[in-house]
Amino acid sequence: MRRLNRRKRGFSLIEISVAVALLALILGGMLGIFWQGFVAEKKSQERTIAYSLAREKLEEYSRIPLPANGTITEDYGSIPEFSDFKRVINVGDYLFPGELKLITVNVYWNSDQDSQSFVTLKADY
Repeated sequence: MRRLNRRKRGFSLIEISVAVALLALILGGMLGIFWQGFVAEKKSQERTIAYSLAREKLEEYSRIPLPANGTITEDYGSIPEFSDFKRVINVGDYLFPGELKLITVNVYWNSDQDSQSFVTLKADY
């Protein structure tokens, strides 16, 4: 009879194991969510930089007379403060030779695995 009146104290090894396993699953899931957020933020930041680099070049071309046709490559390491990015600027005639230019700026990063293109027309009026 004495055994039946005994009160249970503490947790058993099985209860602790189950609690630790549940905690590990919950924390593991949360870590995965944080990691996905970190990767998405990094990609967004890279695209924003690419946009800014292209816009900077397009604004530079908007301040000068009609540029000559051709391709200019600013390779990795040649853009100050953005050595992980490369720009390729292509200028060509559009519809009316000598009057309207098509300017395309391609920005590459991650060793050309990722890119963003920007296009504008420029007339000299």
